[in-house]
Amino acid sequence: MELNNVRNGLRVRVAKLESARGMLVHGRHLSVREVGVTGTIQGHVPGHAGDVLWVEHDNSDDVGAYCSTEIEKV
Repeated sequence: MELNNVRNGLRVRVAKLESARGMLVHGRHLSVREVGVTGTIQGHVPGHAGDVLWVEHDNSDDVGAYCSTEIEKV
């Protein structure tokens, strides 16, 4: 997804997973990463130049950290 199109509240789906190596976030946000998950963007992860986003998953309390290239607009 183009970073210019990213905004809080945008509905997205995780289309693919790439390496999370280098993401400086708590493991609980990495362990919930999954292809096919839908959710809502909740903001940018600090310290990652806007490339990594918080996505609150639908139907759970999980929030995953995803690269902008891993998600697509629903």
